[in-house]
Amino acid sequence: MLYLMQWLGMRYLEVVSAKASLNGPTLKVDWAKSWVTIWGKGKGGLSKQRSLPLRTEAAHRLKDYLQWRQDHGITSEDLFVTTWQRSWSDSSWGFNKTIRTLSLPRFNRWAVSENRPEFVFSGEEIRKMTTHKMGRHVFGTVYAPQLTAKTLMEYMGITKFSVVQRYINFSKAEKVEQFEMATRNIVENSDLNGPPAGGSGISVLLEKLRDLAPRGREKAWFAFLDGFQGLFGADDARPFEVTGTDGIE
Repeated sequence: MLYLMQWLGMRYLEVVSAKASLNGPTLKVDWAKSWVTIWGKGKGGLSKQRSLPLRTEAAHRLKDYLQWRQDHGITSEDLFVTTWQRSWSDSSWGFNKTIRTLSLPRFNRWAVSENRPEFVFSGEEIRKMTTHKMGRHVFGTVYAPQLTAKTLMEYMGITKFSVVQRYINFSKAEKVEQFEMATRNIVENSDLNGPPAGGSGISVLLEKLRDLAPRGREKAWFAFLDGFQGLFGADDARPFEVTGTDGIE
């Protein structure tokens, strides 16, 4: 269950509502196209649809689990046999309590018996363990540096930018690393394609960087690029100005 939350960004409700057929109505897998469709929370229940790629590793794990179900004679129509919809388990509370009171303490005892103290969870860590932090939150934090905010919102079924900001609140070092990575990709692509007639390589690079302006920070981004433009003497590059208000809050 946690694996699907971590690698597909699924909510607890979405996972426990999934059917073993993997053909809807909450989770549908297209094995041929390596694509997943999820029906997440919306008006009236699980009504909002979103889709995202199914990683090869995740597909293998899912197939292994289906085989395990078959080998053990599990015939439930639900993908996971849980206490879902019982009075004390109408949310992730029951699952979280099981993790904190049974699973993690047993894991700690195993770690101690194997002389692996570095694996032991502290009492404070155990108290903070929830399905969201161990599952869906992992997906958000892992993919935030790799995906645009818009794509991350689509894959996780998030509608408010304020919600996705908790995953993209990068440190200064992370921002520098992301900028350098984006620049390397642009330079490599420019080298492969070659500069257009009448334009220098620097001009092409600056022009492409223009399209990477962070949402709501266009003015600061263009001022930054102006500095590069002056530094490298790219006189043929056009001035960087905010041409619209789209995305500015």
